[in-house]
This record gives sequence, C-alpha cells and structure tokens, in this order.
Amino acid sequence: MIFRNFAVLESYNTADAYVIGVGHLADRLAGGGPIRHAWPRDDRALSFDERVEMQTLLRARGFDPEKLDGRIGPLTINAVRAYQKAHGLVPDGYPSPGFLAFLRRTPEPRCARVSPRPCGPRRPGPRSARAPRRGAELALGGRTEPLCRRTDRWLVSRPRA
Repeated sequence: MIFRNFAVLESYNTADAYVIGVGHLADRLAGGGPIRHAWPRDDRALSFDERVEMQTLLRARGFDPEKLDGRIGPLTINAVRAYQKAHGLVPDGYPSPGFLAFLRRTPEPRCARVSPRPCGPRRPGPRSARAPRRGAELALGGRTEPLCRRTDRWLVSRPRA
C-alpha cells in the first residue's frame, strides 16, 4: 500500500528502493515494525527501449501516454493504470517486465479508445493530432470507410458494408 508520503519522497529521488528505505526508516523511528516481506530481487526496471515499446503499445491499444519518450511520468503511469483496470489487473500503475509481457500478448484493437482519461469537455487548445477526427477515413482497395465513430465513451469500429 502506498500513501501520500511515497509521492513526496519520490519527488526528491525516483528510485523505489530509496523511497521505500527512507519511508521505512521514518516508520521505524516513529515506532513502526519491520518490513514483513522479502524484497522482490527478481524484479527489474524496464530498459529505455522497453519503456518506449510499452508506451507505443499502450498508445496502439487506445491508452495514450501522450509522449513516446521512454520516461515513466504521470501520464504513462495513468495510461498503465487505466490499461490494467480495463484488463482486470491490479491497477497499481507499475510498469514491470511482467506488465510489458502481458501488453505484448494482448491483441491491438482495430479502433481503440483515444485516451485513458474520461471523455468529456476537453482542455482548451489545439486538437491532438493523434486523435481521429470526425470523418477520418481509411483507404481500402480504392474505397474509403470511416475509421471510427464515437459512441458514449468509446471509439468503436464501424462494420464494413
């Protein structure tokens, strides 16, 4: 379980081991008990290329982290959390090698949701170039068909005629 202090400590140093260590030290000084579980030694951080791949796969599956920069910031964490929740996983937002393997195994939908954020009033400013515009079309063998239509909160594929 993570509390607000985790984010405060992480703003100083983003290494999980640092945040857990300093947080645990504070708990012990305040009279708390020892850590109850072993450190997950087989867990590792994703490499830069794996992080970019994960962001690319999330975007392709409709959970847009907005930037494909290999940095795990709040937008990527929110996209990971939304994807985990949509697929019945624990929505912890933690981009582990196991999560990347799960992401690789799930198929890419033909037309997916644009963003993990709820649909509703958009922020003012230019429309995202990544979001399909109304009337966007896909050329298929000389004919065109609409890519997607918006229904309530999801973008869904139109059946071919």
